[in-house]
Amino acid sequence: MSVQVRVRVVIRTLSVNYIAGELTRVFQAVAIALGLDLDYLESNWNVLLSGLRKWLEENTLQAVYLEVYNAQGFLVSRLDLQIQYGSVIADERNFYSDLESVRLAMRKVGTVPQDCRYCIVVSLATGASDVPGWSRTTLRSTEGMRSLAIGPLLGSPSISSKMNIWVRR
Repeated sequence: MSVQVRVRVVIRTLSVNYIAGELTRVFQAVAIALGLDLDYLESNWNVLLSGLRKWLEENTLQAVYLEVYNAQGFLVSRLDLQIQYGSVIADERNFYSDLESVRLAMRKVGTVPQDCRYCIVVSLATGASDVPGWSRTTLRSTEGMRSLAIGPLLGSPSISSKMNIWVRR
């Protein structure tokens, strides 16, 4: 029994670290595909990872959003990553990531104006821990946009993610 518990803890820890790392790779792939500056990611890398890891460990991370917005603050596009949790025993899938789907989805977004910036926003369950470097905010309006379901993106034996993107109609 103790061996089984230990194996579950190790797999769970690997899942948390894998998904957190892959989420940051998705952010990087989006920024590169849209021609956005990587300075935001580089300067916030440790804060992003620490928050994602903490909330994945707690099962309180519900969704991660990458918002691309113009100089006036209006949303140009948004990537939604819905997080799903499962049991290590019930979910026998391997670790996977489909970054090619991200690149293809960014083609649907098209080009973005040169003055665009981006930020990472998370949706958390009640009781989520505060993490230094993260602050409360709200998502920008998606009025005049449509959501496109891209499908499964990331997975591990206990955590997975589906992707949607928001584009102008």
